Parts: sequence; C-alpha cells; structure tokens
Amino acid sequence: MKRQYKWIFNGAICMLIGMLGIFSSSFQSIANRMAAQFGQPVTAIGTYISVWAAGSFISVFFSGTLADRIGKKKVIIGAITFIIVGSLLVAVSRWQMLTLIGLVFMGMGFGPSEAIGSALLTDENPINATRWMSISQICFCIGAIAAPIAAVWYCTAGFGTYQNIFYLSAIGFVVMLAFFIFNQYETACEKDVNTSRSIHPLDVMRNGHFRLYAIMIFLYVGYESIAPAYIKAFFVETGSTEALGAKAISLFWVSMIAGRLVGIFMNGKEELGIKVFPPIVFSAVCVLLLAGSSEMRLAGVILFGFGCGPLWPMLFVLSSRVFPYRTGSAYAVMMAFSSAGYMIFPVLLGSFVNNLRVTFAGCALLALSIFGLSFLSKRIKESI
Repeated sequence: MKRQYKWIFNGAICMLIGMLGIFSSSFQSIANRMAAQFGQPVTAIGTYISVWAAGSFISVFFSGTLADRIGKKKVIIGAITFIIVGSLLVAVSRWQMLTLIGLVFMGMGFGPSEAIGSALLTDENPINATRWMSISQICFCIGAIAAPIAAVWYCTAGFGTYQNIFYLSAIGFVVMLAFFIFNQYETACEKDVNTSRSIHPLDVMRNGHFRLYAIMIFLYVGYESIAPAYIKAFFVETGSTEALGAKAISLFWVSMIAGRLVGIFMNGKEELGIKVFPPIVFSAVCVLLLAGSSEMRLAGVILFGFGCGPLWPMLFVLSSRVFPYRTGSAYAVMMAFSSAGYMIFPVLLGSFVNNLRVTFAGCALLALSIFGLSFLSKRIKESI
C-alpha cells in the first residue's frame, strides 16, 4: 500500500511539473500581447520574461534551506500559493506595474515549485533519479506542447483577452494546492528533516564540481528560454503566419520530449549526455538561420528541441550527487542559476540586441560554451 501511495505522490509531482509547462509556455506565447497592451514592440517580451525569472531567482535561494528545515512538501504548498496570487494579479491588471508585480509573484512560485518538486522526486527515487527527473520533464514538455496553440487560438478567435488564460491557470493550481495540503503521504525527506544538518545555499558553491554544473545550467537556460519565447516572432519575421509560429513552439516541445525519452535510458551516463546534446543545438541554430523555407526552419526547431532535451534534468541529477543528503539546497542553487539565465539572456540576447538573427546566433555560442565546459567535469572530479 505504501508503494502505491508513493507512485501516486510521484505522479502528482510529475503532474505539477506538467502544469508548470502549460503555465510557462502559455505565458511565453502570449507575452507579445502583454507587451502590445502597453504599446511596446515584440522584442520587449524579453523584459516580461526576465521579470518573471527575477521573481524565481529571488525565492529559490531561500526555498532550499527552508525545504531542508521544514520539509519540501510545505515549501511546495507555499510556492503554489504564490503562483495563484500572481496569476490573479495579472488576470485583473490593466496597469503595467501591477502586471509586473504579478509576474514577480508567479516567478516566486514557479522556481521553488519546479526545484523543490524535482528535489522531492530525487529523494523518493535515489536509484532512478535521472529516470524520474526525465519523466517529470517530459510531463513539462507535454504540458507545453498544446499550450501555445491553444492560447493563441483562444486570443485570436475572439473568446477573450490573454488575461482570462491566467484565471484558468489559477483554477488549475488551486486543485494542485488542495492535493498537497490534504495528502497524508509522508515522504522520505520529511522523516529526515533535521535543522542541524541544514546548510546555507551559498555553502554548496564552495565545491568546484558543483560550481561547474551551476554555470552550465545558467548557460543552458540562456538558449532554452530564448527558443520558445522568440521562435514565433522569428517565423513571423521571416514571412510565416502567427499560427505557424505557434505550431513551431509546440514542435519544439515535442522534440524536447523525444530528447528526454532518450534521457530516461541514460542513468549513469549523464557526463556523456552533457557532451553530446549541446553540439546538436549549435547545428540546429545553423539550420534555422540558413533555412530558405518554412519547412527547413521547422526542421531546425525540431533539432533545437531535441538538443535541449535531457540536459536540464541531467545537470540537476549530477549536482545532487555532489550533495546527496541536501538536495533541497543543491537544487535551489541550481534553480537560482537557472532563473538567473532566464532573467538575463532574454533581455541581453533578445530585447537588448533587437535583432532575432543575432539572438539565435547567441544561442549557438552558449551551446558551444557548455560543450567546452563539459570536458572540465571529469578533470575536476579526478582532482577532488
């Protein structure tokens, strides 16, 4: 019976992360409408994405230590509450400042939900951590596939404004909140909560191997955050319809699933994975930029998503092996670096350069940087 409850709880975490995929992908696909409401060009969407990421960056540092002290499930409950509040603020807002405050609140809930939810999966499934992390991220991708098409269809079909989508999101997260509040399953990490063993998140940064993974996740999120946010704009700029651009975003997430299905079978081969997948992204950007037709651009998008694939869960699992007894703090710092990449690169490579071809060329350079850093991992491990 306990094993059955554990599977239900694992499934609920995967469902939560799937909802985060719906949430983030919907937001990215309608961020241009958010910018247009306040009289800004399409390249300004990077600013809204970065504000969201700033909220995540603020919260995840503290959520790790808090999770190790009071239990991860309680932190998840608090994080979901922030998402609900932020969604409602954006839904009712007609002023840019209130919208930005709502985005900060959403980010403050989003980051800890994904980071601590992932840490909880790792704690509950230590032997198959990469497998469960890949499954949860597949759920994230599944959630993200239909969301852009549905969101754009909803807004263009005249059913309502983009704010209504945030009302629907709030309702969905209320259901998840009720599950985690009333579920009585006691997780392994809750049994082992011990404030004397808790470490400050910054303490993990003293480890050189961990620092390498943190830098790599920062660079990785740089191009993973740009792809779904700017693919649609790139397709429209190159003569395609907005509907085809939305489908391209969905194809990106479909190919992410394919990559993460590969990741399920790479338990113990994570070091190889972080060498193989970044060059695929570099190749994808070359196809995307040099393509002379919509079909070739779609091929580039598919290759891009596959190259992103399992890298995020692999880097998180590798970081957890550096601090196996404090995954809350480790994952919180990794999520902080992830959020920092989400906060900086959409503005730096998107809004700031104001040129979509340069934006995607920057993604290629980030992928090459990770490929180079991956060769340091084994050297650092051998020196410890």
